[in-house]
Amino acid sequence: MKQHITELQVEELSKAQMKTLSNFLGFKSRVINLKHYLSESMTIGQMIEFIQEHNGFKSYGDMYTFNYSKKGELCDSLWKSVKEILWTQ
Repeated sequence: MKQHITELQVEELSKAQMKTLSNFLGFKSRVINLKHYLSESMTIGQMIEFIQEHNGFKSYGDMYTFNYSKKGELCDSLWKSVKEILWTQ
């Protein structure tokens, strides 16, 4: 199971979106290879936390859902939700 996004996926973001994610992850200083650092740091757990903090889950009583395709990896579906949140900011 894929545990984090790839550098290629990070390249789908604008510089402003990358900065938003780096702030979320608590990067205080300038990171030399931001794409690499973001790709290694945006794990399944970090993406769930980001989506949750930005109200990206649909709530049905005690259950939370998001768009997930059984054909792909959970990590990729979470990444799609993260990007949708970043695009609306």
